[in-house]
Amino acid sequence: MKKFLFLFLAFFFFFLVIFQTSFLNHFSLWGVLPNFILIFLILLNFLENSRENSGLVLAGFSGFLLDFFSGLQFGVCFLTFIFLALLIKKFLKSLGEENVVYFALVLIVSLIFYNLVSFALNSIFKLSFVFYFNLSKFDFFEIAYNLAVGVAIFGLISYVRKYF
Repeated sequence: MKKFLFLFLAFFFFFLVIFQTSFLNHFSLWGVLPNFILIFLILLNFLENSRENSGLVLAGFSGFLLDFFSGLQFGVCFLTFIFLALLIKKFLKSLGEENVVYFALVLIVSLIFYNLVSFALNSIFKLSFVFYFNLSKFDFFEIAYNLAVGVAIFGLISYVRKYF
């Protein structure tokens, strides 16, 4: 990836973290916010070449920034984003092609993986070894909401890549 594009994406994720943690939490829909950082990380790693590592570096960078602003233990977002970028680049991306249906499947798997791994890492870092993870209606609505936003952004990016 070119240096200018990498720097642009680094600043984009920096402002996205600030925007999501400070401004967007005032506009929740039934207590749920779209996780734009996660959606754009999944998009970046899904659309990027498998041999490039800039998606992995930007995942670590945005996870590190999000650790400062989240209520989770420090390092949970960093490790979760790194694991997620590796999962997409090494396993999920090699199973299919870049179309909206396959992206939706990768997004669903990634959102479930993100929720499970961040819960497990937060429990480990707190030294609380009671692993009671309950997927409630709230979590399914969050996944559906992020899926709708992610597919819409993927469609927009696909349109821009095709015609511009």
